[in-house]
Amino acid sequence: MHMCQVLALETTSEVCSIAVNRGSKIWSHSIVAPRKHNQIILKMIDRLLESNEVRRAELDLIAFSAGPGSFTGVRLGASVAQGIAYGLGLQVVAVPTSEAMAWQVHRSHPDRKTCTLIRWSRRGWFYVSQFRWQDDVMECVRDDELLTENELPAGFDVVNNDQISLNALPVLEIARTRRQSSVPPDRALPRYVPGDSPYQIRSK
Repeated sequence: MHMCQVLALETTSEVCSIAVNRGSKIWSHSIVAPRKHNQIILKMIDRLLESNEVRRAELDLIAFSAGPGSFTGVRLGASVAQGIAYGLGLQVVAVPTSEAMAWQVHRSHPDRKTCTLIRWSRRGWFYVSQFRWQDDVMECVRDDELLTENELPAGFDVVNNDQISLNALPVLEIARTRRQSSVPPDRALPRYVPGDSPYQIRSK
């Protein structure tokens, strides 16, 4: 049985990360490169594919971490994913960044049944979401919200982005389970939350 082959991108934080698989083998590469993702991501993709002898024609799907996150990073991930997908005639899966982070938390702490994620947005503002697991099935119970520092939840299950470094591996893994919900490149769009516009920075 053919296993879906995915090229996955994570560009929503200071980490620029890519991953690709052939069958059950997965390769990834990550670089901490604040504000330089646009300068390095295409070369990173070329090198990862070439070094592991993965041809573009073998890919079945493109995936990217869709945000919310850095406006520049999210838009870059979407545009690179769209461009590659257009060129290869492939569909795209836009994976919510919070889901990718929750996947990483669960892989690191499989005994956890819930996690509340707090990710930095910009000065004084944070993205907050919550997930739970039932029989290894992940469910989002609180979708991303933009909250001030004074509004942040506390508790034993809180995980922030200083504890988990985002990378492309969970984006790839989630995308492989969602091929049926993939979309054409022009419909693979960044994900924003209410009050968090890429064109209007809140002043508070």
